[in-house]
Amino acid sequence: METQCGDASIRVLIADDDEHILECYREAFTETESTREIRVLDALSAELFEINTAPEAEPKFELTAVSQGADAITLATTNEAANPDAISTSQARFTIQVAEVVYVDGVSEALRFYDDKRSGEANDVVDFTILDDIGWGLYRRDRVADAMLVFAKNRNLYADEYIANESMGDALWFSGNESAGFAIFEEWVGENPDHEMGRRRLLNMRDELAQ
Repeated sequence: METQCGDASIRVLIADDDEHILECYREAFTETESTREIRVLDALSAELFEINTAPEAEPKFELTAVSQGADAITLATTNEAANPDAISTSQARFTIQVAEVVYVDGVSEALRFYDDKRSGEANDVVDFTILDDIGWGLYRRDRVADAMLVFAKNRNLYADEYIANESMGDALWFSGNESAGFAIFEEWVGENPDHEMGRRRLLNMRDELAQ
C-alpha cells in the first residue's frame, strides 16, 4: 500500500492479486452505507448528550486498487515522477518492482534483483522496510518457506534494525518453530539490553513457553 497526501485528498495505491483484499480496501477507504450510518449516530449522540466538540474535517481518499504487475509498476512510477521529493513514492515503486519478480520468477531471483538494483537507488530509498513488506506478503499467502528466505536476507543486511530481527523471530514463532523464534529475540536482547520492545516480547515468549 502507498499513500500520498495532497492539498485536497489522500491518494492511496493498493496493489494485490487477491481480489478479496482489494475489495476490503475499497470498503475501508470509500463511502458506504455503514459509514454514513455511523456518522449519523455520532451526530445524534452529540446532540442528545450535548457534547460540544468542534467538527473535524474528514479526510478524503482517492483510492486506486490494481493487481500486481505492469499496471501497479506503471502507476507507482507515475506517482514517483509526480512527487519527486516524497521518498515514500520511490520506496513503493521499488517494493512493487521486487514483488513482481517474486511472483513471476521466484524468491531467489527477486533477491538477486534486489541486490543488483538497490545500489542504483538513493540511499534513503532502500531500507529494511522493503524486504519486510515482501516477506509478510509471502507469509500471508502461506508461502512460509519463501518468507523465511526474505526475512533471513533482510536480517543479514540490516542486523542492527529491530524490525528485521523481530519479523524473523515472529515468523518462526508463528509458524511453529518457537525455540528458533525465541532464540532470535534472546540474541537481540542480549546485544541490546535496554531495548524495551524487544525485552517485552522476549518476556512474553518466555511466559508462553513456560505454560
